[in-house]
Amino acid sequence: HNNQKTHPRLADVIGFCEPKDAKYVCEAVMTVQRDFGDRTNRKHARIKYCVEDYGPEFFREQVEERLGKSLEPARPYKFTSRSDLYGWAKTDDGLWHCGCLVPIGRVKDNWRTGLAKIAELLKGGGG
Repeated sequence: HNNQKTHPRLADVIGFCEPKDAKYVCEAVMTVQRDFGDRTNRKHARIKYCVEDYGPEFFREQVEERLGKSLEPARPYKFTSRSDLYGWAKTDDGLWHCGCLVPIGRVKDNWRTGLAKIAELLKGGGG
């Protein structure tokens, strides 16, 4: 794309959290990006640039401050697939989840109504 100010970048691993804490870590990451990310330049407004500008240590410290505890040291991991998870799947906690294709990341029109009806029928319990 010939724009030297935007570029691909591999992620920095800043630590490990237990699955039960993942949503809180995600919230902390989002608030760090909100508070320190470049909101004046849309092409520079991604987390990867925030981490690059401030450094992974700073980013981790900010996440931990918001989280109220330290992340554990990173653990080894391995990706076992590179596919989208469509359809129904039961997770280790016994709950069922349904992965759906959402074109361009936008749920609108009849899709929104249909998903709302499904959620109402299942009452958040998956069945």
